[in-house]
Amino acid sequence: MKRIILVLLLLLSASCAKRGLPTGGPEDKTPPTLTLSLPENGETNIPVDARFTLTFSEPVKPTSAERAIFLSPPSGKLTTICRGKQVSITHPPIDKGKTYSLIITDRLADMHGNHLQGNIIITFSTGKTIDTIDVHGRVLAPGRYSILAYRGGKSDIFNRLPDYFSITDTTGSFKMCGLPDRDFVFIALEDKNSNLRLDNGEKVGFFDGEKRCPLNFAPTEPDTTPPKITKAFLYTKKTVALVFSEPVLTGEGFTLKDAYQRLSLDTLFVPIDSIPDHIPPLEGIFDLAGNTLAAETVLVWKETVIEDSIPAFVVAVIPEPKKRITVPDTSFTIIFSKPTETPDISILCDSTNRIKGTVKRISSNRFLFKANSPLPTLSTCKLLVADTSFSFKTAEFNQYGGVLFSSNLTPPYIIVFEGNDTFASCVEHHPKKLHLPGGEYSISAFIDRNGNGRFDKGSFSLPADTPYISDEPITIRPRWTTEDVEFIFK
Repeated sequence: MKRIILVLLLLLSASCAKRGLPTGGPEDKTPPTLTLSLPENGETNIPVDARFTLTFSEPVKPTSAERAIFLSPPSGKLTTICRGKQVSITHPPIDKGKTYSLIITDRLADMHGNHLQGNIIITFSTGKTIDTIDVHGRVLAPGRYSILAYRGGKSDIFNRLPDYFSITDTTGSFKMCGLPDRDFVFIALEDKNSNLRLDNGEKVGFFDGEKRCPLNFAPTEPDTTPPKITKAFLYTKKTVALVFSEPVLTGEGFTLKDAYQRLSLDTLFVPIDSIPDHIPPLEGIFDLAGNTLAAETVLVWKETVIEDSIPAFVVAVIPEPKKRITVPDTSFTIIFSKPTETPDISILCDSTNRIKGTVKRISSNRFLFKANSPLPTLSTCKLLVADTSFSFKTAEFNQYGGVLFSSNLTPPYIIVFEGNDTFASCVEHHPKKLHLPGGEYSISAFIDRNGNGRFDKGSFSLPADTPYISDEPITIRPRWTTEDVEFIFK
């Protein structure tokens, strides 16, 4: 990754909020301090329509409050009203049963221009419980940065707002409080316009993995190398996938706007009516450092797209390996980019315990792998597919329940189970048994027309997958299997 920003993340167990009492003097050089907050740090069962109130040791400059106070997860623009020492904050609707952090940055100042010493974070919950994972660190680069946290992988992070965020103070230090115990992609973003999205020319640094200490990123020289097209292949009969030398964004002047889809940060789907000899120069494509794809780039389709020597690779694994999975009846569906021979598949747990299984061909590019034995609980495992690996963790068996189900859909389809903190999916098998953590799940499905294992919204020459919703949710009881369930999708 170019222009990497050095970020150090450390786990905290203490509260992030701090309070203090002001000191005085003949001339006011004393920074304001927070003396009271509603809600208080660590408070639960806060009404979703509650107005927040902050009281400081001295009157606050209204213009500083407007650009100093934020709410994470992002819910929209906050409105601040200053009355002397008190700041009232109204916010757009927030969710019930969720942990939030009110971020007060050191941009806040008193009437004499004295700024708050360091950021303050007040964490509260609109439910009965509160998430307690905290991280902090420092960005070793000049300027103010937003620290963004995304659940899941990198493939769509530039198309959506972060799940959580925080902001550095004048020293480059930051805190992020109230995270759930999940894996995140962390980004340090030079967010010049405070929109929590990467814009052309903004510096960015990544961290992808578990929240462990220390996490060090060595800064690199500024990136001046433009991206290149490194590979192209037929994804469907009317779609070509373009693979670039590095992650790319699209912007003004993009010649294929509204006529493409993104597979990952470095891959775009391009619709075609027929296979041409070459592609005209592409415009409006640039890397994360703002370097533009060379306008003279010409791709000869006959030499790349039709060439059979391009190996098949894994485009999807269902269920997603990054999610915690159950131990019994462990199986994965592996989807390749094109038809391929039956691959070698196994699971490696705790670096030494290799578990083999059976591999069944579902279609020309889909395979079902089922482990020969249950996986050990609370283990770190890897799904090994040919020369590719996917890491995941196993959980305690007594946290899970089972459901044995069928549906009224005709293959190819994928059924999705979605709960408060759990997402799982499975391909068509009748009947099918799935293990999930206890709780209530909404059920949906989609017809996977192009066999890529993902829901496609559709674009020019690429039909949209058909979505379906089940009438009733289902409740999974821990240590219990619910049998003979039929999902009727409409």
